[in-house]
Amino acid sequence: MIIEYYNYDIASNDGELRNYLIEAYKFYPNTISVLPQSLKLARSIVGNNFSLSCPIDYPLGCSDLDSRMSMINYAIKNSANKIDMLLPTNPICNRKYAKLKEELARICELAVKNNISFRYILEYRTFNYETLYKVCKILSTNSILEVFPSSGFGLDSIYDNILASSMITKKAPTINIINTGNIWSEKQIDEILALKLYGIRTSATNVLDILQKKLI
Repeated sequence: MIIEYYNYDIASNDGELRNYLIEAYKFYPNTISVLPQSLKLARSIVGNNFSLSCPIDYPLGCSDLDSRMSMINYAIKNSANKIDMLLPTNPICNRKYAKLKEELARICELAVKNNISFRYILEYRTFNYETLYKVCKILSTNSILEVFPSSGFGLDSIYDNILASSMITKKAPTINIINTGNIWSEKQIDEILALKLYGIRTSATNVLDILQKKLI
């Protein structure tokens, strides 16, 4: 199972964020994800051989393509290994899938040039399932096979998150989903592990601790 930690808390100062990241790093998740402006700090903690990701156009995905490309280049310059793209809200809401394909063409070129990977954040609470099925098929065609059901912005039931993932994978079986719903208890963790999910992303270090102990 893929285990990831994220911290997108804009209210944390650098000292607080440093402490959170140091604590999370102790459990050695597969990837740590931070906002673009925190990449340098995160890299100074985890070193050069650890996987760092950051979300682009977080939390709403409302920027135009040129702005999104500028954000991507900033993230690459500041040592991100993985780029997690919010779906571009306006084009997807208006079913302008050609705009998504245009973005994919540009980021796939960057992926090869910079030896990085791209993933997408679907936000199932915003888009209907038919739209997400279509998006996932387009992503799969462009060799982007890892997605997140939601961005981690706001409360999100882990059960709703898993249900959304199940519905998506029925129509897009080549897609690998890293679940992002809020986990509150060890009982929920046991239920999650029983499902043999592809991956979990959490912002709680106590969840990392419990997962590590149960997966050993």
